[in-house]
Amino acid sequence: DYSHLADPQVWIHGAVQIFFSLGIGYGCIISFGSFGKKSANFVRDASGVALTNCGTSILAGCVVFPVLGFLAAELHETDPCIAGDSLESLKSIGLSGTGLAFVAFPIAISQMPGSFFFAILFFFMMLILGIDSQFAYIEAVATVLCDAGVGDRLPRWALSGLICLVSYLIGILFVTNAGVYFLELFDNYISIYVMFAVGALECIGLMWTRRGQTWEHFQSLCLENTGLHLGWIWKASWGYICPTLCVLLVVVSITPPFAKADVMDARSSKPFPEGAGCVAQCFEEQPEKRSQEAVSQWEEEVKESKYYKELVQLPATKKISPSPKDWKCEKSGDTQNLWLNLSDGYIGGGRRHWDGSGGSNGALEHFEEEKAKANFFPLVVKLGTITPDGADVYSYAPDEDNLVKDPLLAQHLEHWGIDVMKMEKTDKTLAEMQVDLNLNYDWSRICESGDKPLVRVRGPGLVGLKNLGQSCYMNSSVQLLLGLPEVKQRYMDADFKIRKSAPSDLQNDLIGQVAKLADGLNGSRYAPPLKEGEDEEDPKHVIAPQMFRTLIGRGHHEFSSSRQQDAAEFVQYFLEQLTRAERSALGSRLSGDRPSTSMFSFSVEERLQESTGSRRVKYSRVQQNMLGIPVKLEDADNLEEVLAFKASKEKDESDAKKLKTEGVEEPKPLIQLSKCLARLAAPEEGIQFRGTSASKTTRLASMPRPRV
Repeated sequence: DYSHLADPQVWIHGAVQIFFSLGIGYGCIISFGSFGKKSANFVRDASGVALTNCGTSILAGCVVFPVLGFLAAELHETDPCIAGDSLESLKSIGLSGTGLAFVAFPIAISQMPGSFFFAILFFFMMLILGIDSQFAYIEAVATVLCDAGVGDRLPRWALSGLICLVSYLIGILFVTNAGVYFLELFDNYISIYVMFAVGALECIGLMWTRRGQTWEHFQSLCLENTGLHLGWIWKASWGYICPTLCVLLVVVSITPPFAKADVMDARSSKPFPEGAGCVAQCFEEQPEKRSQEAVSQWEEEVKESKYYKELVQLPATKKISPSPKDWKCEKSGDTQNLWLNLSDGYIGGGRRHWDGSGGSNGALEHFEEEKAKANFFPLVVKLGTITPDGADVYSYAPDEDNLVKDPLLAQHLEHWGIDVMKMEKTDKTLAEMQVDLNLNYDWSRICESGDKPLVRVRGPGLVGLKNLGQSCYMNSSVQLLLGLPEVKQRYMDADFKIRKSAPSDLQNDLIGQVAKLADGLNGSRYAPPLKEGEDEEDPKHVIAPQMFRTLIGRGHHEFSSSRQQDAAEFVQYFLEQLTRAERSALGSRLSGDRPSTSMFSFSVEERLQESTGSRRVKYSRVQQNMLGIPVKLEDADNLEEVLAFKASKEKDESDAKKLKTEGVEEPKPLIQLSKCLARLAAPEEGIQFRGTSASKTTRLASMPRPRV
């Protein structure tokens, strides 16, 4: 994929590889060169070293990348979260950097014929390379000290031994529990920025110090000892080209959008608190504290509205009373859940929910009425949430349609006579209302087992999929995924733009099939107004995704069959196929630059610690899009009842008399989600780690945007 050549990071990493492998900026090559004969052809020697190094790097690349590709394909078979055709996901599980040498290659070698023999050769090679590198670095330091006169009083062997001792003491830092982080710190900040700067300073020191006399003296020495005349090519290269490129690499390495100075995210990252991550703790706190924490944990990031700076505000012909007793919806007269339009001062009720609850829809309907008159008044604020710290501000603009921030809120409210410094909170925010809904909603209202009758509904987003025979796993998964706002925004195809740009065989185009499904499920074609006595099975109102099922199941021995399948496996498979199809469609047929699956991605951090001995610790992160939680029978609230029934049933099976459990419904284990989450976050003992027993703790390092 040659498009990666346009990525500055590729060139930065390439330059780092050259600097590191050749030892540029470390002083090794200069130290070794100082022991050569003055009459030696150093141009030939330097060119030979550079060409040999590059050849070795190319050979190493021919070995490394096939191994990584093989591992990616192998790991994809066991974990679909790891992309089989990309190396990016391997970084998240430690198969990069030091993990490449000590994890990836050992795994690959273990699967080779004669693996024991090749493993010995491989690790012997690693030992030799380590010792060889130490020769270079120790000699570089010793040469500098001797040339500076610092080591004149010590024999060379004693000076080298002293350097080794000091290096050993410093190196202890890298074998502590936090050693890998210090290693990354040194690697990122020394091998990148510093080496580029040192390379530039070496060129500047040779060419431009002492008003150019250093360069002239170097020219005369070369001509006198080797007979080589260093002409304008060398002067241009060392005096202008090399320093400029080195400085450019430093700038690009720390300048957005190419890169960032804080390469390890030290400023934005936060320490992981001891004992944190156990989601089940929120179920054990006091109700008031639990509600506050729930709001803070589930509150999404709110972005600034793009319309607040140039918000139109009509002349204030009225003033809004600061007293909640004087507020009411100008359309319905409601006195709860009221929103003030910041442009014209209209007070309207909040949105009406699908079940009839919520507000009167007055604020939204007023926005749409004004929009029809060519007036664009998008920002509203919820009365009752206004405090000196802010308030709930919502944007009805189609490209936002969400909670937003208004940095000029105090100024906009002052226009209507409201002083935010004197306001107190009298109503719940949207985040608090959402938490209350999750905690207190009567879910039996949407369940057939509830004591309340179901009400027939129809409309965009309420369209069902016909069961094609054991296809409920596919229907439920697709209906859920295509109902997400992000997916609807990308795949809604009312103007047939996506489908018109499809290849001639639309039945084989996954992008087109998904767009057709998304438009059918969320559009109005299959959702006309509901009429009394209307046949629900009328083909005009039902979507039968036969073409989609045939396409998505093609080539898969399970999903192409008519047997019932696991919904979780299908979701993973569908997202994988969708990602592949979107690679060539993003930016052309589809909006955006990231695949739809990226919204589900999150990181799971695993911490392994030895139970005995030095108690070493290893952290690893895995990028996933589905979280599996352990469900154990021993966590059931009605465990005694379940075990008693099983014991009675086993006794009945061994007794020829009338069965006591015959006709009795087997009790279902009742396991709370909080207990499953607590088990997920609890340390797992007895894990084998580096030849000894260890404990493993699992934490969520990040969260996906939608949680379904």
